[in-house]
Amino acid sequence: MLITILPGYACQAQQELPADKNATHETVQLFRNLKKLSQKGYLFGHQDDLAYGVEWRYKENRSDVLESAGDYPGICGWDLGGIEKGDVNLDGVPFKKMKQFIRQGYERGGVITISWHLASPFGAPAGAWDTTKGSVASVNPGGSNHILYKEWLDRVAGFLSSLKGSKGEMIPILFRPFHEHTGGWFWWGKTHCTPFEYQTLWRFTWYYLTE
Repeated sequence: MLITILPGYACQAQQELPADKNATHETVQLFRNLKKLSQKGYLFGHQDDLAYGVEWRYKENRSDVLESAGDYPGICGWDLGGIEKGDVNLDGVPFKKMKQFIRQGYERGGVITISWHLASPFGAPAGAWDTTKGSVASVNPGGSNHILYKEWLDRVAGFLSSLKGSKGEMIPILFRPFHEHTGGWFWWGKTHCTPFEYQTLWRFTWYYLTE
């Protein structure tokens, strides 16, 4: 991931704060560090890095990136798809184990990102890849699946708030819901909802999780 900022922007980064007025100290530091790092180059990331790799699964301290490049990745990504209904994500990683891996990556100084391939609000077997039109409108305020969506968000909030470091501090994460929205392969893609519907979904999600 590369965060780009304008020349001479580093000084401003010290005064800037995340949009969430209740952001923790660790979140503010991550925000500022990413601003600074963006002037130096790239952070290399790997999805599910500590959970499994080539011919191994759940081996303590193993990482294909470590074994190939000599160090753990600067960014480690995870996905919450499946948290709407169960205890295992769509990649087969139990959320209980995911918590442990996230803490390990954080304690090593890594940046944690979390995406969410959330289920179809209409219960379609294809899940995030179901492209039934009207899905976004149905989970927005006033929609037929809005209450269901809030229940899902409660599960997400419970998981995120349980991520703690060794000193009891909340682990800062980069949450990436509704990614790749300019494509048409997810139910929140641009060909399946209007720009206003997508913006409403994003804003409601942010508000619900931060307020």
